Amino acid sequence: MRFNIADSHVSALLLAGRVDDAVDVAERVRSQATTLPGAAQLPGAAVAGRAALGVSDLHTACKALDEAVKGLRANHSVGWGFRYL
Repeated sequence: MRFNIADSHVSALLLAGRVDDAVDVAERVRSQATTLPGAAQLPGAAVAGRAALGVSDLHTACKALDEAVKGLRANHSVGWGFRYL
């Protein structure tokens, strides 16, 4: 649930033009996700990828989103992976 909220928070910050804050939130979420086992780490990468995309860091965004999409498609049959395509 916290990743869903973080994803929405990052979206709101990007839409408000607060891109530095969006990156800070995404970095914190990704850092928290790295302490979780297995596929639970993937939403952190997805949120970080969206924030990187929002600041036009395409290399970082593509790397993070590719990682997230591959894993989320395989592990979340309800379609979370498609949110980050």
